[in-house]
Amino acid sequence: MSLALLKEEYSQEKFESFIKETFKIEEIDTRFKSDGLNQNHLEHIDAYKFIGRTRLSDKSRLGFFVFKSKNKNIEKKRVGFNAIIPSLTQKHIITHALVAIFHPESKVWRLSYVAFDTKDGKQTLNTSIKRYTYELGAGIPIKTAQNQLQLIVDSDKISKKILEEVFSVEKLNDRFFADYKRLFEKLNAYLSENNFANFERDNANIRGFSKKLLGRITFLYFLQKKGWLGAKKSWGDGDRRFLSKCFEGKYKKYDNFYDDILKDIFFKALNDDRRESDNLFKEFGKMPYLNGGLFSADGMDNDERLHIENTIFENIINTFDQYNFTIIEDTPHESEVAIDPEMLGKVFENLLEENYKSGKGAFYTPREIVHYMCKESIYEYLLPDALNKEAVRKLVFEGELDPTIERQKIKEKIEAIKILDPAIGSGAFPMGLLGELIHILQLLDENLDVVQAKIDIIQNSIYGIDIDPSAVEIAQLRFWLSIVVDEKKPRALPNLDFKIMIGNSLLETIHGNDPLKNRRGLDDKLNDLNQLFNSFYDPDADKNQLREKISQILQGIFKPLSKRYSTQAPLNTDAKKHKKDLDNAFKAKDIDNILKALSHKGFSNQIFLYKLFFKDILKSGGFNIIIGNPPYLRVQGIDKEVSKQYKNHF
Repeated sequence: MSLALLKEEYSQEKFESFIKETFKIEEIDTRFKSDGLNQNHLEHIDAYKFIGRTRLSDKSRLGFFVFKSKNKNIEKKRVGFNAIIPSLTQKHIITHALVAIFHPESKVWRLSYVAFDTKDGKQTLNTSIKRYTYELGAGIPIKTAQNQLQLIVDSDKISKKILEEVFSVEKLNDRFFADYKRLFEKLNAYLSENNFANFERDNANIRGFSKKLLGRITFLYFLQKKGWLGAKKSWGDGDRRFLSKCFEGKYKKYDNFYDDILKDIFFKALNDDRRESDNLFKEFGKMPYLNGGLFSADGMDNDERLHIENTIFENIINTFDQYNFTIIEDTPHESEVAIDPEMLGKVFENLLEENYKSGKGAFYTPREIVHYMCKESIYEYLLPDALNKEAVRKLVFEGELDPTIERQKIKEKIEAIKILDPAIGSGAFPMGLLGELIHILQLLDENLDVVQAKIDIIQNSIYGIDIDPSAVEIAQLRFWLSIVVDEKKPRALPNLDFKIMIGNSLLETIHGNDPLKNRRGLDDKLNDLNQLFNSFYDPDADKNQLREKISQILQGIFKPLSKRYSTQAPLNTDAKKHKKDLDNAFKAKDIDNILKALSHKGFSNQIFLYKLFFKDILKSGGFNIIIGNPPYLRVQGIDKEVSKQYKNHF
């Protein structure tokens, strides 16, 4: 049986032929109907067709449906279908289903496998369902779907277990991570072998650059999925193979892909404000001004000694082109068999410096646990002021809006919430909380401006810290993507540098010394800094000017103190006789280095000054929710000097 139908527009004839031949169904119902659909259902589909059913080798009953979608934009349409399926499966006496979803004017269609969580083997209208979906059709990368669905075609005994394997997100996740890691290590090896001076022969610097470069390219794949790269008349009509065609020289001839193409895309097309000229950029057409920081050039980007051969990018693009990217993150009940931002988060978690060097991988909290903890946290936060506690429980856990719910009070509580993840990693928990809060706000207000609500929550409510700069970058990337997913046209993204920050969230002192203690005039400086941090979030703010002002204040706070420690020296360098003096000198040097980092960079991964960066929150009572997946490590693996500091501090 040929699987050519997967890369074509939906064909009823070919799909029915595939079902009939693969699953040995003799009778096919060819009629579309809408009976049995309520008003809710008809908001999402015009009609449905029950093709038939079959009994698999494990005696389970598999049904086959076709949904004619009301929404032409199949690629971005995921909600609404799950509510229709339980009643239809009961009506047609089946235990799981394959569902094709199409629109007559769309080149893209979806194939979903729907499974049911049953209790004691029983299935009811309230049974929880899980839907796993492939996006198919013209212009969609279908290699994964083709390889997986071939398992069904080749199988003599199809069972529920085989269907679950065919639609497995985990298998895709593992394969993508293996490919991503291979690209990462190949890039590291190339940069290391060529001994580029700007990396100072430091493997950690090389890995940091490789992660950022691959992260930027991955972000472009999500943007091209939106149709925002190389757009012509309007946002959304861009080239879905933009990067591949750039590499093929279709947009611009080049000698070196990184120097002549990618640098223009990264640091000019996406980072320069051209909104007054309709975002047009030279040969590329319309390109979105994103701001945010991901595409701001840093020291390594500006170093002319850096040279990357075209073959490196040929390998990256050929690999990424095999996968389908989606910017909609999965939920416990809805999974797309595609690369989404959460999957990217898992990849980066495994490549964080500590995990990568240990070779043990990341401790990534399962999606179901994340959602459960987020719901519990929100419920406990909303509960104390609620008159009807059962109504709050239904709202948070079941998504039901009780008529007695105090809408305005709940909305005000959500607007006031303050959330901190002190070990943010790739941002799983804050992203989960953002999704849950938006869902609640949508239930309370059906006319909610989702994009603005997300921006407001990210600006006013969510904060994160991580010791690894790469973790901070990927968490910021996921928040930006969460805004992009609901946008019809691009807008400048907010700057998150002083929201999600680098630091050691466990320490606020350096060897017991508080750099902010008993400092004259400090309060005024902290107030000024706080105003500048808030202004920095504004996507239209002049970042360079704000950075300069912030840097001046930080230097005013830390430079005098740094100078005091930098002038201290050991009375005698004979370690046996004057160990105490020597220890004090080393501590002074350590303090000096940390203060210099705070003074010049605005952060240090050895300390985090809550009173400086989160002053207003602490002043107003602190964080309402502190949530996260702490780093798991053996005590013996902690640096002895750091271990001493933890012991003294806690």
